[in-house]
Amino acid sequence: MSQQEDIRSVINGIYDVAGIKYQYSGLVTEKTAAVVGDIVENIRSCSSSMSWVPRPTGGKATISWVIRNLGGVLSGS
Repeated sequence: MSQQEDIRSVINGIYDVAGIKYQYSGLVTEKTAAVVGDIVENIRSCSSSMSWVPRPTGGKATISWVIRNLGGVLSGS
């Protein structure tokens, strides 16, 4: 697999995890690689931060749980 195919695979993996039915087959440039790198770093940062948020009881988030645990983050306060 070439480096360009590897980057396409990462892009398509992100789409897949997000539930987006799309396969990127476009040109892969240095700019593309830089954007993918930024996305991966942001995902890592977010994943690390989310580890501090308590898990919802029962395994499923409710509206009140989301507001209580993420409301301030999502509203920018």
